[in-house]
Order: sequence, then C-alpha cells, then structure tokens
Amino acid sequence: MDVEHQDEVIIYTSVDQHYSEPALIAFESKTGIHVKIVFDVEASKTTGLVNRLIAEKQHPKADVFWNGEFAQTALLASHGILAKYKVSSSSHKMWHDPENRWNAFGGRARVLISNREKIKPNTLHVSIDDLIDKQFPAEKIGMALPLFGTTATHVAALWAEMGKDKTTVFFTQLKERGVFFVDGNSVVRDKVASGELWLGLTDSDDACAAAARGAPIDIHFLDQGVKEMGTLVIPNTIALISGGPNPENGKKLIDYLLTKENEEYLAQLGWFHILNGHVYTDGNCPLPDTIKIMNISQQKLVDSLIQSQNFLRKLLL
Repeated sequence: MDVEHQDEVIIYTSVDQHYSEPALIAFESKTGIHVKIVFDVEASKTTGLVNRLIAEKQHPKADVFWNGEFAQTALLASHGILAKYKVSSSSHKMWHDPENRWNAFGGRARVLISNREKIKPNTLHVSIDDLIDKQFPAEKIGMALPLFGTTATHVAALWAEMGKDKTTVFFTQLKERGVFFVDGNSVVRDKVASGELWLGLTDSDDACAAAARGAPIDIHFLDQGVKEMGTLVIPNTIALISGGPNPENGKKLIDYLLTKENEEYLAQLGWFHILNGHVYTDGNCPLPDTIKIMNISQQKLVDSLIQSQNFLRKLLL
C-alpha cells in the first residue's frame, strides 16, 4: 500500500448522506482510518456512481462501493469491477453473491403511499395496479423516473415476475395516462405528503421519514394477498473495488459495515426496515407488522434490469 494512503479509505455510496455518514464517522472514530466519501445525487441515484466506476475501471479511484440496492452492484460484478472478498460476518438470507464479489445487508421495502385526506385506504387494491386504476386521476399519481436507483430495480423485478408483455403494457399505460415521473423517491414522498399527489410509489425509508414528521399518509406493502406476488425488499450491498488504492482498509470498512451492530444502528436511524425477513420499525412509522416478499432469482433480476431499461429508455426518453 502506498504510504500516503495508509490511513484512509475511499468509498462511493448511493446511500443518503444522513444515514451513511454517521456509520462511516463511527468507523473512522473506531479505527483511526480517515474515510473519504463520494455521494450520489438523488435524481441519478446509484446509476451515476455505477457509470463512474465503469469509467474508472482501468484506474480505480475508490476502494469500496456501498449501494442502496443490489441489481446494479451485480451489474458491476459482471463488468469485472468488483474484487472477490469472502467475509465471515454476512448472514443475509435473501441475497448473496456465490462468487463473493459483494455482500448484502439490511433491507428496505417498496411501498405504496397515499394521502389519507385525498384517498380512503379501503378504496385501494394495495397493489402495483393501483397506479393504473382509473378511479384515481393520473395527474395525482407519481413515481420516480424508473431509470435510476431502487425504482429501476423494482421495474426489473416486475419484469422478472410478471413477464415482458405484462410489464411493457403496464408502463405504456402509465405513460399514456399521464402519471407523473419525478426526480427521485423523496420527491414522490414530499408531493404525496403535501397532497399535490394522492398516491405514489416509493421506498420505506422515505415513507417513514414523512410519517415521522406527521404527514397525513398511509403506508402499504404491495400485493400481499395469498395469490399475489408480494413486494420487493431491497438490501444494501457492499463491495470491494478491484485495484482500488487502499484494499486492506477497504476490507476493514466492509467488515465493519456488515456487523450486526452497524445493521441495527442503521435500522434505528430509520434506513433499514426489514431485517432477516422481519419488519423492523418504531412507533413513528406505521408499517404493517408482516411482509410478503417477492421471490426472484438474482440472475433473472439482473437480466431483467438490462431488458427493462432498454425498453424504458425508448418509452420515456
């Protein structure tokens, strides 16, 4: 290791700063290793950093990638950008990479949120199909542009579960109806909380943040019926960058982030809501007590990500 880098580690992360920074500061305080952090912006969540890592492949500048989802981490692995690193502390039951190029931890759920001053809960199917239900005005429904972050991963999961034909019809209907596509899940949250939108698709951390502020919203896990597909739970992923400048410090940081102590700390901060398949929340967030999780193979989801993104770029751009 180069002497000038011996006390630092460089991390790229798509995780919101108010969640990721406290955990990284805690690591810095515990180890004395200075953490240099590069954050992504909400509108291009994850995708911007993924493209940067691909562009830097021949001369890597980062040691670690901490991603708020997993599909694009798996995509980076397919590009040969992630180094193999076997850890002993990871016990994630839903997702893992058999080749040890990344590890999963924690989890957030995709949720439907509604403004209770505009929509009565018993009028909802509590399904992805609520977004195309004609009883709700299209201009009052919103979701993040599905080319980035967890929304892109969710689309890939729908593509894998429902198939190409049903998914393309679904998103074509969204566009033709005039449903709002906005810059990020937090924008969906804020617009539903204010009543500008009545209904929206977002992540559990964004929904819970609005509920904690007293916003008049109801939060619903999608498609929870016996014969329904369930909702997508998206873990965080952590990976070592192949050829990064500080690999040993990168490994130390990965080991720390994968500890049960850190996972529970992030849950207490409100970043994680699903731990080992169980709902974890506090009194400030009215999440349902149980959850039915979509069951999709990783390879199928990664393949579906590529296919669905090609379709959506043509449809929306």
